[in-house]
Amino acid sequence: LASTLLVAACVSIGVIIVLGVQDMVWHAMDSAKAVLAPLAACSVFMIVGPTLMLLNKHIMQDFNFPYPLSLSCCGLVASMLFSRILVWLGLAQLRTETQTAVAGSAYLWTVLPIAAARAVALATGNAVYLFLSVGFIQMLKAFTPAIVLLVMFLCQMEVPPRPSMWCVLVIVVGTVVEVNGELHATATGLALMMTSCVGEAIAMVLSQKMLQELKFSEVETLYYLSLPSAIMLGSLAVVLEWDAMFKAGHHAIFFEHPLVLLAASSLGVAVNFLTLIVVRARSSVTVKILNTFRCIGLVIVGMVFYNETHTERQLAGYGVSLLGFVGYNYFQMNRRKALALEAWADSRWQQVVREFGGRMPAKNIDRFLDTGVGTAGRGESK
Repeated sequence: LASTLLVAACVSIGVIIVLGVQDMVWHAMDSAKAVLAPLAACSVFMIVGPTLMLLNKHIMQDFNFPYPLSLSCCGLVASMLFSRILVWLGLAQLRTETQTAVAGSAYLWTVLPIAAARAVALATGNAVYLFLSVGFIQMLKAFTPAIVLLVMFLCQMEVPPRPSMWCVLVIVVGTVVEVNGELHATATGLALMMTSCVGEAIAMVLSQKMLQELKFSEVETLYYLSLPSAIMLGSLAVVLEWDAMFKAGHHAIFFEHPLVLLAASSLGVAVNFLTLIVVRARSSVTVKILNTFRCIGLVIVGMVFYNETHTERQLAGYGVSLLGFVGYNYFQMNRRKALALEAWADSRWQQVVREFGGRMPAKNIDRFLDTGVGTAGRGESK
């Protein structure tokens, strides 16, 4: 098992180097290869992520290593070393404009918040496997767009059109049904899962805000973010986990199963790079869609290989969440159709208000029409 995982990790790293580091290869490709390269990245992305999730679960439970902070830190340290080795070998470079963008006090406001959010997301995302089933965790991940929308609003970024928000409400309803239908949910597990989703959403939104302005490359992004993330997560691991780990002798896993931990670290690097590569080759929407299909696959894996059971209510709630997720991404990719639906809903609302107006005082009609939901209030967005 360890040898197989290590080979998979090495292959993933090889794909990363080909797709993410040698930028001149992208420009030299003909049209056929230009299509096959993103397809290869997406295909490996679909395999590497679930493999890492299941491997981490295997390490924490079957190897009796319940230290998610230390385990997550291995991947960050590997990412830090890998990005620096690429720069040292001359396979990648740090551009002057990106170095200037994170120099001085700008480092505190651009890099550290993202690094802290990524560290929290990784640590709690691994810890949750000690409390919740694989399938239920994947179901809860469908709730991520709702958290992303809230973070975008708090960061004063452009929020999606109202049809996308309606779909987010559908996701929320489906998630509530999922939680009510779960037989083995724990408060600790749910809290860890929500913390992981919030951390991931914050990191995603802040990274998008930074990358859209500065256009960091994959290596530059990992170079600047992995070090502070590793320091933050490592410090917490030392304080919260290492004393119990050394007293119980669980640190011996690094000597007893080095290939397994090396595979987990390598897969962590692969996941980080492939996510950035897919975003560049396609879009962040593609990443979310691929993640959804991965989650569906892991729900099935949990039922087949881990004997997990899910109630009809839980599966129905998951179906509702997926329906809302599909609608959310559809309207995100088709803004014009979203605005057209928004205008149609506004016109129908005005029509209902006018028809109902025969039974209302005129001042109340005006109050309804002046609430800003009409198409007149949306003129600037068309």
